[in-house]
Amino acid sequence: MYELTKQKSKGRVILFGIIIFTFISAVLKMAFYRSPTTLNDDLIKAANEINSHAPVILDSSTRFDYVNALHGNTFQYNYTLTKVDAALFDTTGLMGNAKQSMLEEIRRNPNISFFADNNIEIQARYTDRQGKEVCIVTIPAAEYKSGRK
Repeated sequence: MYELTKQKSKGRVILFGIIIFTFISAVLKMAFYRSPTTLNDDLIKAANEINSHAPVILDSSTRFDYVNALHGNTFQYNYTLTKVDAALFDTTGLMGNAKQSMLEEIRRNPNISFFADNNIEIQARYTDRQGKEVCIVTIPAAEYKSGRK
């Protein structure tokens, strides 16, 4: 009988040790484990960094306001055309010129590789001085990846 009680006692100690070890392991994992970031988290972080320097007056009629990390791996730059009324503005010329300028800038920029590697679509959203949308220029990743230097 004595040996049986002694063995039960050792079993309890071992079981208690396992429970304590498991608990400590779980606490350490929670304390030191950093969950992997998602692509959207990285885009939000980049947007926050860029937005810390905004708004910026680009020229006499254009202001860069902020960027958004949108769903679907889209990174959107937002501009205000300070001397434009959306109802009276012809967007055809703006869209063509803006897209060409954006493609040239993207292709020259060495920091854009993260965007290219992750197939991130880039948009530029233009609003007029009252905040009404003038147009959105969209550049899919395939379009700017093809001509990168």
